[in-house]
Amino acid sequence: MPFESYALLTRMIGFCLLILIGADLVELAATVQLTNPSSEFRAIGRLIESVWFPLTAFALIFFPYSQNFREVRILAWLSYLPLFFAILYFLSVPLLVVNTSRLYNIDSFNLTRGIEAIDRELDNRQALLEKIPEDRLRQQAAALRKDTITDLTDIQEVRALLREELNRSATQTKEQIQANVDASRARLLRSTVKWLLGALVSGVAMLYIWRYALWARRQSKFKPE
Repeated sequence: MPFESYALLTRMIGFCLLILIGADLVELAATVQLTNPSSEFRAIGRLIESVWFPLTAFALIFFPYSQNFREVRILAWLSYLPLFFAILYFLSVPLLVVNTSRLYNIDSFNLTRGIEAIDRELDNRQALLEKIPEDRLRQQAAALRKDTITDLTDIQEVRALLREELNRSATQTKEQIQANVDASRARLLRSTVKWLLGALVSGVAMLYIWRYALWARRQSKFKPE
């Protein structure tokens, strides 16, 4: 296959990829919620993880050399797109840091609110426990400790047993909430580190392509006679 035909084929594939990338960016911009840190965080991650598509498109478009002046003029205009993507990826670095901090604070707030809700519920149940009739208390204690119910002759022992079960249940719930928050924070930090590195590498790669495409910008200034 002649080089001109090969270059034309690769550029056509690159242009098709650019059209698909543009459609994906429009869809991404339309669905992201700018006031929602979780939505922004996921959108930035999606943008970074799909960097292979614009990288491939720009490589197919700019790396084959061309001497056709009309084609070179088009390539010269398009050569600023990698610079736009480089700025976009570099700007995503502070956005990732800010949204990570916001999501971390939200997890902390939810943890505190969840523990406070458990403590309030525990206080309410313990207050209600003091008002429950003795017969009903013994029935509840029997359901919890069938093997030791014969030893529960004092009603205060029954109340102490039930308070112990309430405290144990509240503690287990708090530990589960803490474990869920810790797991969420670990996933958040892993994604942040991964996407920060990806954003920096992607930005540098886009800058390299923009600088390489300087040949098109230079050649477009010299119109053949």
